[in-house]
Amino acid sequence: MASGTEQQPDKVPPDIYFKCHPTKAAGIVVCLLCEGVYHKSDFVKTLNSGKFITPVFVICNDHSECDLTSNEDARVVVANLTDKLAKYQTSYKQLENKYKEAGRMFNEMKSKYDVLLKSNSVNNSKSSNSGECVDVLKNEIASLKLENSKLDSENEHLSEKNDILMQLNTELKENNSLLKENNELMKLNMHPRSQEINTQDYAQVVAMKPKQSLVNVPDIIIELQGQDREKEESTKLIKKALSEKINCPINKLKEIKNKIYLKCRDPGDIKKVSDTLMKEENLKINIEIEKMKEPRINVVGVDPNVTDTDNDNIENDIRNRNNLVGKETVRIVHKYISKRTKKLNLIMEVSREAYMKIMTERMIYVGYNRCPVFDDFNIGMCYKCNKYGHGAKKCYNEYKCKYCAEDHNENDCQNKNTPKCSNCIETNEKWKLQKNTNHCADNKIMCDTYKFLLHRTIKKTNYPYTPTSVAESRK
Repeated sequence: MASGTEQQPDKVPPDIYFKCHPTKAAGIVVCLLCEGVYHKSDFVKTLNSGKFITPVFVICNDHSECDLTSNEDARVVVANLTDKLAKYQTSYKQLENKYKEAGRMFNEMKSKYDVLLKSNSVNNSKSSNSGECVDVLKNEIASLKLENSKLDSENEHLSEKNDILMQLNTELKENNSLLKENNELMKLNMHPRSQEINTQDYAQVVAMKPKQSLVNVPDIIIELQGQDREKEESTKLIKKALSEKINCPINKLKEIKNKIYLKCRDPGDIKKVSDTLMKEENLKINIEIEKMKEPRINVVGVDPNVTDTDNDNIENDIRNRNNLVGKETVRIVHKYISKRTKKLNLIMEVSREAYMKIMTERMIYVGYNRCPVFDDFNIGMCYKCNKYGHGAKKCYNEYKCKYCAEDHNENDCQNKNTPKCSNCIETNEKWKLQKNTNHCADNKIMCDTYKFLLHRTIKKTNYPYTPTSVAESRK
């Protein structure tokens, strides 16, 4: 709540600055009533009748200050009503004093009248003087009764007004307290640079966003044994057992050559399905559970001096410096010197628990450095034929241009302005699809072939939650 001495904003208040743009002034204003947005310069030049409430909030020409209820108006109304209430109370006290005085005089005249009546009845004398006195007293009593009745009606009217004003005053005080709270909230929103406000930038808000847990269930791989006829019978018996003896949801049943792939919905059902099938008679099968991959991370900017250090020593150093204990394990898969930064990069496989701990801050301590960490999905592309799964050194395919998908080297391409993806073209022809092909083969944001491989890799990896997007990951 602003104090009573706070200055109202000028017609054109000074510029304000936000944390995300500390050197660039805010260029827009917003109408509090219709929520219209204007450029500040246009509002000042063209909307002369508009009024600034704060450096950001205004009232445009279509509205007036009467439409806006503020805590200042409430205080003025309460002050005026308080003055009127005090005046009514003063008038009420004056009339009450007059009423008391009239009652006292009435009682005195009535006592005198009673005394005269008694003396008149005792003496049985009706003198002219006593009769005149009695008439005078009767007239005074009648006038006092009339004045008393007027005072009673006026007193009743003032009492009603007083009750109404007291009730109104109470309601206005409650409304004023609510307006004070609203004003405090508006003050926080209108002054983002205040030191009392703990403002956050976009990255901090995104980092605080809770991540949804991810549970990837491995496949049950059933290898069929025996002759072709025996394999067919085994397949029928497996499907019959799944429908009659196993009461759990099955997400997938896929036959590939001599193997059947089953995927349960819940990890706890894997043992139940495996044990039930192994107990079946006349089934010549071999069951194994798919082994999930461990998450991979890329640690960049490591001191090159540790290149010759044994991997076990580096792993122990990482565990000790980052407080990784128990199931929080790390294993170096590959290390190389970056051609761009001339520093050492580490490709590591980490456990599910270690991944959660490391990727919370996306930084890790290695030696005497604090190094950034990125996801590594291990989806390599051949820069000769643009296909995934092998490198250019072991490629026996013909050249494919990554820009136009023609059979020539990318350095000789003349159609870079009209990109085509060779992988998506091949996928459409093979599976009769209509995927978008108007992009380069190495565009990981738009390529549906890469997105499919990425999604499959994530499903086969023991991630605790869905990793960061392709745009945020370092490949």
